[in-house]
Amino acid sequence: MVKAAGAEFGTGPGAPNHLERMEHGLISYGTDMRWQSHRANPFEMGLGALVDLDSGYDFVGRAALTRIKAEGPKRLRCGFKIEGFPEPKGRSERIEFNGEDIGYMTEYLYSERIGSTIGVGLIPINLSENVEVFTLKHPDGDFAARIAPMPFV
Repeated sequence: MVKAAGAEFGTGPGAPNHLERMEHGLISYGTDMRWQSHRANPFEMGLGALVDLDSGYDFVGRAALTRIKAEGPKRLRCGFKIEGFPEPKGRSERIEFNGEDIGYMTEYLYSERIGSTIGVGLIPINLSENVEVFTLKHPDGDFAARIAPMPFV
């Protein structure tokens, strides 16, 4: 049905690739957050407005989400512009500030449209507002990473 509806315009079904996803700030459950390896809550991911705690319905996790909302998130999903061209290794990399491990970058890649290597990751919320440069700890060396507003385009 999608293909037929879009035929007149030369469009059809599809999904964003990693580059488009990152440029537009879209979240990937398997990449940006995952119960097994990258635990995050909706408030950290910027999805708090979609959590309805006033509905009156009970659900698994309600008490935890109510507490997190009241306390405020401790981490924040941020966009980064990375100096240089680190080759993505297919896994997340650690982020440091002043030599201390403070979070991780879940994905990064070079965007021709932006003219920079861009990435997304989770860091402590207090650092997201006060720090200019972080260090991406990459197997090929350290790369400077600066917070950048999302979406990138």
